[in-house]
Amino acid sequence: MSDNKKKNYHEGHRNRVRARIDADPEMQTFAPHELLEFILFHTVPRKDTNELAHLLIDTFGSFSGVFDASIEELSAVKGMTENSAYLIKSINPVSRAYALDKQQGRTVLSKLSDVQSYFGSYFGNRNEEKLYAIYMDINYRVISVVNVGKNSGAASIELDVKKLQQTAIATKALHIILMHNHPGDNLYPSESDIITTNLAIVLLYAVKATLDDHIIFGSNGRYFSFFRNDIIKVLIGNCTKFLSFDISGLYKNNKKLNYDNNGLLFNESENRSLEAFVNSLFKSNDAMKDKLVKTLEKAKDSYDNKN
Repeated sequence: MSDNKKKNYHEGHRNRVRARIDADPEMQTFAPHELLEFILFHTVPRKDTNELAHLLIDTFGSFSGVFDASIEELSAVKGMTENSAYLIKSINPVSRAYALDKQQGRTVLSKLSDVQSYFGSYFGNRNEEKLYAIYMDINYRVISVVNVGKNSGAASIELDVKKLQQTAIATKALHIILMHNHPGDNLYPSESDIITTNLAIVLLYAVKATLDDHIIFGSNGRYFSFFRNDIIKVLIGNCTKFLSFDISGLYKNNKKLNYDNNGLLFNESENRSLEAFVNSLFKSNDAMKDKLVKTLEKAKDSYDNKN
């Protein structure tokens, strides 16, 4: 086929695809490879992208696998351009940002399953930990969702304490839920998770806000709630023992998130073991206590300087 004929064929094919989109704006009749083919139209000019779409799906095992691949992995596939790799890699974060923006100011979280429904998919198929905070007003309406994690070179994500508190001040949020993921699907909270939750409790106390929950998501749709398993209450009790004030007072009038059947719920024996583990951290880890006290002092200074 001559170059002109190839050009005319591809232009005609792309026009036919656009006509299909006009007739089906939701693209519900498109097969996965056709969706990928259309995306590639925008970075691979005047070439048949159907074959490349099939090759990508075959290489990464599935349609979703293509979007989970790294820039380097995508670029290594024959026929891929750097622009194509960046475009494909941008689809997931752009989609997540769109979904979160649509929810903010409209969504009211009244039960744990609401958190899972609105935000659980945000952690799907991630190979690294991410940590987010949901900021809510007095009626549990979502104001903002912010990435409050930072890479520290460690295996687990580290809480950006300054960002957590400053966002609470800026949004005037009264209720906050932390959420992060465990890519390995082990939902049992780690020592790092417990310390992170404790830091959040004292930081938010300083700005008259409460940490209503910390939820750990697995990739299998299951999750662990610190609130539902009474760990928030245990942490508040431990904080009160060694701080000079009673943090629990801020929580007394809190509306409780309703229970649901989707989260991981420990049995009585498992709860006792986890509570004992939390208590042992406070008894044996003076460095953690010192860090919490110093963090709270800095948090109060930051708040006083803002007001």
